[in-house]
Amino acid sequence: KMIVALAALERGVITPDSKFFCSGKMELGNATFHCWKKHGHGTLNCSDAITQSCDVFFYEIAKRIGVQRIAEMARRFGLGDALGIDLAGEHGGLIPSNKWKQETIGSSWQKGETVILGIGQGYILVTPLQLAEMTAQLVNGGIKLKPHLTKRLLSPDGAEDAVNAVAGESLNVSSANMKLVRDAMARVVNDPRGTTFRSRIKEADMMMGGKTGTVQVRRIS
Repeated sequence: KMIVALAALERGVITPDSKFFCSGKMELGNATFHCWKKHGHGTLNCSDAITQSCDVFFYEIAKRIGVQRIAEMARRFGLGDALGIDLAGEHGGLIPSNKWKQETIGSSWQKGETVILGIGQGYILVTPLQLAEMTAQLVNGGIKLKPHLTKRLLSPDGAEDAVNAVAGESLNVSSANMKLVRDAMARVVNDPRGTTFRSRIKEADMMMGGKTGTVQVRRIS
């Protein structure tokens, strides 16, 4: 949802003040897409939607920005491709697109598939390491990382080289939009309306942010 929010904000499809109404569901054609909160969240802006993890808000903005823009932002943050960690057998995952579906499945992308992609469901596959890298880049202000298991390299002659996890390249995402997302992630944990408020660490010097997530096991109906 943070990636979809950034894709929409960066393209100007929404602003921080843009609001949508969540009644608990959204209609598209003959399909109904439900929010996890049965009776809805009411009217929310982007920060509120991340804080309360409103599905309908992200259905709406995903429909407006489209699969290609979501995929571009996701890949910018390292999702869907192997990160090149120094460990054999790393999986790359999948960030789907219209082209991928046509070439792999032989059918065109559907609007309903964009809608569920907006909440991280459908064909998407990411690894825990990719999610960790994505989160780290959100927190560090948008500096690209290359994670490593190796701390240092030793050559046969005894020379030592440190392995730096920071690549130093900018992801070229607006600092204001990144701050909006980070502040919303802090509210996820520390705002009474946040989805993980009841599980927060209550010691003041242990304050943190985050984002709840749910493995896709069934369609909400």
